[in-house]
Order: sequence, then C-alpha cells, then structure tokens
Amino acid sequence: MKTKEFLIKINGFSCFPDLLPDKIYSVKKIKKPKKGDFLVFKYQKNLLVKRVKKITKKYLVFEDNFKKIYIIKNKNCFYKVDLKRSQQH
Repeated sequence: MKTKEFLIKINGFSCFPDLLPDKIYSVKKIKKPKKGDFLVFKYQKNLLVKRVKKITKKYLVFEDNFKKIYIIKNKNCFYKVDLKRSQQH
C-alpha cells in the first residue's frame, strides 16, 4: 500500500454499525492515528479494517465487535477509513 488514497469494500459485521457490509469507503494515508480510528492494515496476509483500541510507542492494538484482538507494530504511516465518504456497491 503505497498510494495516498484508495477505496475499500467492507465485508462482514466486525465493525457494524460504524462500517456497513457491502459499502465502499474512501481510505486516506495519515501519519498519526488516534484511539477510535478505523484503520486498514495487513494481518497474516489479509487486509483488515478494525478500530484502534490502544496505541503504545511500539504497537497498535485493535478490537472488533466480536472482541477479537489484533496487535501490529507501530509504523510511520497508516491508512484511515473516511466514514463520511462512502458509496453503495
């Protein structure tokens, strides 16, 4: 993911009702995420969208509606879902 902005289609209900299944959202590159942001990240070869639960100097911790936890290394850039810019598929 080297682009500054792209579109992503949401599959499933892990971030419902904030992110709706089958909707397409705009995603923008940001430098500093905040707790509560929905970010796109690679996890075990999959591209996921989850809400930031906790931020440390080394890691970001995500949690979905099913209480599944994801931990990734804190990097210099991130991709945030723009909740205001979506379209039906």
